[in-house]
Amino acid sequence: MKIGILTFHWAANHGAILQSYASARYLADLLPDSDVRIIDYVPATQEMSFLNLLRPRHPRAMLARFKAYAKGRRLDKFRHGLPLTTRFSSAAALKRGMGDLDLAFCGSDQIWNPAFTLHGEGGPTAVYYLDFCSERCTKAALSVSFGCAAFPPEAAAVAHDAIAALDAVSVREEEGVQILKDMGFSNARVVADPTSLLTTADYEALCKNVPPCREPFAALCILRKQNAETAALIEQVKTAVGLPVKDIEQTGMEDWLAAIRDADRVITNSFHCTMMCLKLHTPFTVILEKNARGGMNGRFFTLLRRFGLEDTVVADKQAAQSTLFTPDWDAVDVEMERYAATLKDYIAEVTEKAYESL
Repeated sequence: MKIGILTFHWAANHGAILQSYASARYLADLLPDSDVRIIDYVPATQEMSFLNLLRPRHPRAMLARFKAYAKGRRLDKFRHGLPLTTRFSSAAALKRGMGDLDLAFCGSDQIWNPAFTLHGEGGPTAVYYLDFCSERCTKAALSVSFGCAAFPPEAAAVAHDAIAALDAVSVREEEGVQILKDMGFSNARVVADPTSLLTTADYEALCKNVPPCREPFAALCILRKQNAETAALIEQVKTAVGLPVKDIEQTGMEDWLAAIRDADRVITNSFHCTMMCLKLHTPFTVILEKNARGGMNGRFFTLLRRFGLEDTVVADKQAAQSTLFTPDWDAVDVEMERYAATLKDYIAEVTEKAYESL
């Protein structure tokens, strides 16, 4: 069986790449006689070309692009090991080149965010809803995220028919189920993030060549520039932790995982950094997003409620000290198995349906 995974593997983001790796590895191990590939779709607007780096006119935006480019280059060492197809830069090219898939997954990560749906190729596109696949292909959404609490009507108009054509739909956050209900779909279910599919030993193996750090430290992984209120909150948490702080957001994959492995505590606003803390048994404190990005916070509450770890979240300065505890890792491991099973069961159902269609 020929299987394709369409996701944000191209992003300059540790979590986006790591969940891509986990999905492909799990499917390849589960179905050893199948050809499992991550579809190397990188829209022309997202290519880290010199022209795209210079496109923003505001110096601050240009600086952010150059930082993302530098981070992406560090992550390329790991990304280049992914089982990729040939490169496609447009939906039209995908339709021509990937029409022979037997099974296609879209996800995980925030592939259904309204910004990409409305502007992904310089205009509206349903490519991340698998609208390019043939009718014979079994199509499923794999733990996808909308990256928001409310989906704009104009984005829903682009996505509706392509979602209706999917054979199965799973989302990563509870808000995603409600968004889909508002669009008229009642068949979605909440499942685990793909990074749950691999074991602690799997992640330790990915950073085994990085020597352990024996000195106490806290790791800081904060995505995006934060407003003054959130920046002050982060400083409050750093003071409460009382350890030297290493900023790991710009590191390569191996160093990033090793830092999470070795840290005495992690301070983060990254969902996948939080997942790695759970996997690698590192105490953590979650910083919530503010204002327009607040719609992304649901992912943390959906995840942490399962583990009874809502108190790891810091929303204000008064809560900073209360987050400094160590979870019961035995209980976390038991719940992680249950959490991963939600996605494993879903994948088993989808692959069985695909085999029946061959």
